[in-house]
Amino acid sequence: MLRTARIALTVFAILVTPMSSLAEPQRLASGKIAPLIDTELTRIGDFSGVVLVSARGRPVYLKAMGLADREYATPNTAETQFGIASMGKMFTAVAIAQLAQVGKLDLDAPVGRYLTDYPNPSFARTVTIRQLLTHTGGAGDFMGPVWAARHNQLRAPGDYVALFGLRPPEFTPGTRFSYANYGYVVLGRIVEVVSGQPFDAYLAAHVFGPAGMTRTALTAGAGRDLAWARSYVTGPQGVTPRPKVFDGPATPAGGDYSTASDLLTFALALGDGRLLDAAHAKLLTSVAVTGEGDLAGQKFGLGFEDWSAGGVRDIGHSGGGPGQNGALHVIGDGRVVVVVLSNVAPPWRGDKLAAFIAARIAP
Repeated sequence: MLRTARIALTVFAILVTPMSSLAEPQRLASGKIAPLIDTELTRIGDFSGVVLVSARGRPVYLKAMGLADREYATPNTAETQFGIASMGKMFTAVAIAQLAQVGKLDLDAPVGRYLTDYPNPSFARTVTIRQLLTHTGGAGDFMGPVWAARHNQLRAPGDYVALFGLRPPEFTPGTRFSYANYGYVVLGRIVEVVSGQPFDAYLAAHVFGPAGMTRTALTAGAGRDLAWARSYVTGPQGVTPRPKVFDGPATPAGGDYSTASDLLTFALALGDGRLLDAAHAKLLTSVAVTGEGDLAGQKFGLGFEDWSAGGVRDIGHSGGGPGQNGALHVIGDGRVVVVVLSNVAPPWRGDKLAAFIAARIAP
């Protein structure tokens, strides 16, 4: 299934909309995929970003295009950091699963068991961790006028809970699906309380570090490589820097900065036991719910998406926001990995290109 992220700047929403293909394309061996990707990039014409395809842990295609900084004409390179938007939800899900794996939390426990001071008693009592992971808890979004007016004051998950935590669930938890960025922020706060570490410190110590991800962080320019791609949007005035309201630090719902090679490393680490045991990795990446509304038909695990088709397993996550768009596809249980990252959005080209490649490469 093809999939594209659609972002409405006026309502500051991060959404993802599935697109169905009429027929499954022929799959090519990894060694024969390069000409097809080059042809598609030529068709697109003005792609700005990086494309990485790996087969059995070794890159078979790597290309960077466009500009990381248009003011200084700095080109994107294979090691440029890009904003990855909602792809960061995978890191939050791994953190939660790690704490469950060591017995520090129960996925079916209500939020209030761990956040004893959560502002809304109904939310704390009825919404479970698993429901937050699967977007079935009714947590809703946080991006809107209130967030836009206060974004400079929101630095950590607890700040978001203090601002938005009085809201009750939008529907009876567990009864339906509704993509909920705020739910992942609550998960990040749970990680902090249960682990005793700030969210960014926990990820650095327990996810990025063990995986060997040296260029991934919640802020641009962090890590060993300081080269990062500025984010741009295309509109009536041409290509311009994205609104500054989106330039704050990432949240547990996304907005991290990473590189194509680091995301490949993450995919491999998820499969080889560096981050989770096999049972908990399977738990996160197995289909748990099916999307509704704009996401009707899209399969979701716990913090991961499932695009499997034609008997070929394909899991990962896409992400889209102003000036950020891309996706990670882990195909055939990690035998093939596709990463596409872009720093110009809209138009939403990164996740479309990733889906195009993923549907045409043999595991």
